[in-house]
Amino acid sequence: MTMCDLFAATVERHGDTVALRTLDGRAWTWSQYGAAAGEAAAGLAGLGLAHGDVLACWLGNQPPLHIVDAAALDLGAASLSLYPSATVERAERVLADAGARILVTEPAHVERAIAVRARGRTAIDHIVCTGGDAPQALGWDEMLDAAPAGFDLESRRRAVAPGDLAALIYAPDATDRVALTHAAVARQSIALRERLALPDGIDVLSTQPPAGIAARIFGRYLPILAGWAITCCPDPRVLAAAMRRARPGFFGGPPRAWERLRAAVRAGADELERAALTQAIERTSRGAGPQQGEFQAMIRQRIGFDRLQVAIVGAAPCPPELTAFWHACGVPLTELYASERCGAVAVAAPGQARLGTVGPPLPGCDVRIAADDEILVRGPAVSGAADAGWRHTGDAGSVDADGHLRVLDRLDELIVSAAGTRMSPASIEATVRSESTLIGEACVIGDGRPFNVALLTLARRGRGPRVVEAVAAEVARANARLSEAEQIKRFALVSDEWPADGEELTATMKPRRRAIAAKYASTIDALYEPGEEAISLHARLTRASENGLKSAQSGERTIWNASSRETA
Repeated sequence: MTMCDLFAATVERHGDTVALRTLDGRAWTWSQYGAAAGEAAAGLAGLGLAHGDVLACWLGNQPPLHIVDAAALDLGAASLSLYPSATVERAERVLADAGARILVTEPAHVERAIAVRARGRTAIDHIVCTGGDAPQALGWDEMLDAAPAGFDLESRRRAVAPGDLAALIYAPDATDRVALTHAAVARQSIALRERLALPDGIDVLSTQPPAGIAARIFGRYLPILAGWAITCCPDPRVLAAAMRRARPGFFGGPPRAWERLRAAVRAGADELERAALTQAIERTSRGAGPQQGEFQAMIRQRIGFDRLQVAIVGAAPCPPELTAFWHACGVPLTELYASERCGAVAVAAPGQARLGTVGPPLPGCDVRIAADDEILVRGPAVSGAADAGWRHTGDAGSVDADGHLRVLDRLDELIVSAAGTRMSPASIEATVRSESTLIGEACVIGDGRPFNVALLTLARRGRGPRVVEAVAAEVARANARLSEAEQIKRFALVSDEWPADGEELTATMKPRRRAIAAKYASTIDALYEPGEEAISLHARLTRASENGLKSAQSGERTIWNASSRETA
């Protein structure tokens, strides 16, 4: 079956139940969702979207995104979702490569969309804006009015074949893409449903537009397959509040989303609850699995997880201590490995998850490890693989004796110290955050260097010796859990905020390491200057300014030296 077949079947089977919901309470049933998608399909067809074309979406995680994505399925067109933070140049590269002629956007992105078209380097003919007043774009109603007379949705749907493209997925930097057919995403969705024992008709909180593979499968295709009700959360920064409002039966997110929810649990816990958590974490760290009891029920109720049945973490390696924390809270968190180049690859069945691994490969998906530890994948969603059908994921990992996959980090992001020690910066960063209530984001630097340093942001506003000393104590606790080579010897607190999908972080809140290294080059250089004495950052920045680099006011950054335990 095709995904449009599955969509039509779910609309018929679950017609009167909720399909889409916003945080402010607006809701669409599956029947209303299907009707809206059919109207959008007719309008898009009138604008020229045809079988085999590509529909581009530059939309936040709101109902119009789901409606036009379903419309594209019904027309046999592949859907492409741009990251909300995409620059004009990056969007231009993606749209030119995809050959899209129609772009659906919203007021937040319409100026950039119009700028892309004006540059004349893409095939974009029509820009549709879902709201507001954009004179150089069509409005939503104008798109609907373009529907041709006698439009026959059923005949368009019957013309779609399992081998037709359903979606294009581009890496955030637009350097790589994977093409997903209807058959591939249907197989993956069915395999995940069976492996995870996913029930029909539950609620899911969706926090990401389907620009990445995991967000597309869990936020678009599994709800279509199983008739889930999607609550749209357009801003990941309000995740904790959205969770309490939505109270979903399924939630999946990157490790940073789960870390932010963990911070909310810790912030709301009193002394007795923190002690109970510590004891429960000790049990789950030994592999005891999710705990159940009155304490766990209270925590789940407080965070909005009282109806949660399935919990997934993906998009980046998950540190075992994060999984252990949620198991201590009674949440059955399971790690998924989904490569942007290959689709969903591996996940453990309920009750079979092992801390530190993502479980065995899904049915029909083969995994092997190359000589340099790169994970290679062969399976139904793999396309464009020249190495005997094996696709190079760009991720490093290993497979244990029982066939469970362990993912270390991106191969090109592994730190190799001056002494030749190889380590994962993502793992170090996760360890630092797990020991902290003050640290917001972390980026570890150390490739080719004598030791590791870190740039840190604060979870909340604050500055001064006491704050720095408290952060230093948290870093010291993290260092006690790291090897000598992994330990952070110096760090700098930066005053900038690092929002998701911004200059420093991807949409799944992973550091954009090259961008960070370029932006904070003078700070990083100061961290590596020799000497055991405290480092006067203001003096460093003053000299950098004299060399033509951007200066900063005294106090905007604070550097800490692990050897001297002093700050400046």
